[in-house]
Amino acid sequence: MVRPLKPAILLVVVISASLLWTVLVLLPPTHEPSMPAPLPPPPCPTISPCYTTPPHDTREFVDTRVCVVVRTWSGHAASGQLEHMLTRVLARQSNSNWHAIIVDTDTSPWPPNNGLEELIQRANDSRIVPSHRRASRPFNELYSYVLTDSAIAQCPSDCSWLLVTNADNDHHPDTFATVDPDFDFISFDFFSRHWRYPQRHKPLPTSCATYVVRRQQQ
Repeated sequence: MVRPLKPAILLVVVISASLLWTVLVLLPPTHEPSMPAPLPPPPCPTISPCYTTPPHDTREFVDTRVCVVVRTWSGHAASGQLEHMLTRVLARQSNSNWHAIIVDTDTSPWPPNNGLEELIQRANDSRIVPSHRRASRPFNELYSYVLTDSAIAQCPSDCSWLLVTNADNDHHPDTFATVDPDFDFISFDFFSRHWRYPQRHKPLPTSCATYVVRRQQQ
């Protein structure tokens, strides 16, 4: 089930050249629940817009821990994007109940003093750890998915949600606060300087051109 979004509250900006969908996924439970399953939400009213969960719901959700798998490579270190992801994007999340696994998907050499371990250490956050498995061959898209799956398998058992992202993405500070156990998937709008039709990966003049144009039209 996909949760309807209220753009004024749940708009998330994602800057990416390769990730074309941003989704929070509800992970399957690792143990039998001790409480009976909650009743389904009431029928949706006929008014528009229709929200089965009010914007200011006062229920307390227990299963809110998010496992974040961040795919990266040495180029993200050289550009400063990985450091931005670790120290800004993750650190500023209003829901601080998360665990991040950083996976290197390429064998390219990392910049001096800016290796994966050094950047994680400088972030000084025990919630951020490297993946147990690193790339052993140059980047290959299919092989990178194998590494991603390995990192997902490393998610702690008490994480109820999964977000797979790239280090050059940017997420709204309330991204992790939108988790809701009434739903299995939560999707977000995103902006990118790349489009796939009619010419694949054709860049716009600036990295935020789409976002800027959209903001000017509001």
